[in-house]
Amino acid sequence: RCRSALRFERVTGCKCRNVDPAGKDAVLNLLAVEFSQDDAPGGVVTLFFSGGGMLRLEVECLEAGLADLGPARPAKA
Repeated sequence: RCRSALRFERVTGCKCRNVDPAGKDAVLNLLAVEFSQDDAPGGVVTLFFSGGGMLRLEVECLEAGLADLGPARPAKA
């Protein structure tokens, strides 16, 4: 496991379900990322988190970056 940050550019809208937008220090466990293209090259990115949380991002195009924030550590299971 490694603490990391996922960043999206060109986001025009965001909707949350079971995620507190005010909880900026909360740690979310990302399970999956899905992209659905609707108006090329734009579309919708859906992020699925453990505990049932979801973020739905409307994007002009798919532009993202992933960065490690610390060292890797072994998982218990």
